[in-house]
Amino acid sequence: MPKVERLPSGSYRIRFTDPWGRRAVITRKTAADTRATYRRALGDMARGEYVDVRKGRQTVGSWADEW
Repeated sequence: MPKVERLPSGSYRIRFTDPWGRRAVITRKTAADTRATYRRALGDMARGEYVDVRKGRQTVGSWADEW
């Protein structure tokens, strides 16, 4: 498991590599919540259900054009 880092803001983060080879970050208010979210992401990756949250920034119109 990657190291949980405490940020100057008091939040915690884990940096990891997603299934597409890109760096991803999970940031939460507590270290335990950060680890739990990371474990859920690992499970999603293992099942092939992982969703890149950056894709959520795409507009419906641009998504429809791609589809």
